[in-house]
Amino acid sequence: MIDFGIAIQHTPHFANRRRWVETMVSQLREESPEIRVDIIKDIRGDGCWPTHRRALLAARDVSHHLVLQDDLALCRDFVASVKEVITARPENLIALYANTNAVHRARAKRERWIEKPGLCGPAMVWPKSWIGEFLD
Repeated sequence: MIDFGIAIQHTPHFANRRRWVETMVSQLREESPEIRVDIIKDIRGDGCWPTHRRALLAARDVSHHLVLQDDLALCRDFVASVKEVITARPENLIALYANTNAVHRARAKRERWIEKPGLCGPAMVWPKSWIGEFLD
């Protein structure tokens, strides 16, 4: 069964980021009231990696864990779309956004997927079973 939880990396020192997180959480709750959403705050200014690491550690009893950064606008039907993506590639680390020329080339060919080494981004879906090994 495909199920996922969400952790949002959040820098609460900026009003615009607080508003983005409020908007994201509101949309996520509206689309899927039962989905677990953890807000991982960088209160001390530790930076991106320590906060991302804590966001990964927030994964619970789910098959997949989505880590979002706090400056995103989510598409309509976001939760259902993420479930479809996970169903299509359940054994892959998935970046929901990539700012790369490979994306433009794929779109021009009407392709829906690209594979790319060195994956990173503001919205990453992790198979939960990968997280421990990655952090080790």
